[in-house]
Amino acid sequence: MEDVGPAGSMVAPLLGNDPGAAEAALLTWAHALGTVHGATRGHQPLPCPLHIDLGALPTAIEAALPRPAVAALVSAQPGPFRSWLHHDPCPDNVLLSDGAARLIDFERSGSGFCLMDAAYLRMGFPTCWCAGTVPAAIVARVEAAYRRALAPALPEAADDSCFEAGMQAACALWFLRRLGWLLRLAMAEDAIWGIAPRRSRLLHDAETVAAGNTALAQPARAIASILRGWWPESSPLAPYPAFSAARMRASPSR
Repeated sequence: MEDVGPAGSMVAPLLGNDPGAAEAALLTWAHALGTVHGATRGHQPLPCPLHIDLGALPTAIEAALPRPAVAALVSAQPGPFRSWLHHDPCPDNVLLSDGAARLIDFERSGSGFCLMDAAYLRMGFPTCWCAGTVPAAIVARVEAAYRRALAPALPEAADDSCFEAGMQAACALWFLRRLGWLLRLAMAEDAIWGIAPRRSRLLHDAETVAAGNTALAQPARAIASILRGWWPESSPLAPYPAFSAARMRASPSR
């Protein structure tokens, strides 16, 4: 245990008006994740399977989702990327103190596919009320910081193709988990969860996976098309306020 004093969470810079401060917070978050993933590499050898419970999906979604591809993806993870993972590294579970990030709230943590943590940024922080998107250039810099922290313990993190394949697999797994968890709720009501609607979150999940090249990319494109047809009024997941277009234009460094 550690007393970090009056530290604030990563929520404040993301919801603030300074894109530089928000990016700095994300960089410290990435360094903290990469450091702990590297430090725990190989310390917990027992398997920790990721359970995907898709339940009863709507007929159109079920028809678009090839179950053999789902089974292959679940059985293939985590490849080399096994360590301790937080499993909920959301903005409000990250305290910022003296230029460093401290992770809190560990009830979901365990051994497993550590890129499930790293994929949070691409997926808009999927388990958090404080969900939003980040410009692609900043995502690239944050992921590079994560890889630098992880690579000394896990050299595969420095391999572009290996890392990207792992990240796309992690995003696809999050997409599947969210179909089983959030789709039923989103179909019933497009409630605002925290700062983002349920349906915008699911559309972002599908479109993130659709942009990749895993076996689920084409099914994700089909599912995204189905969801847009059901919910034509839904807008894309919004950027965090710190990265709004107006604030990015006003930032002298961008």
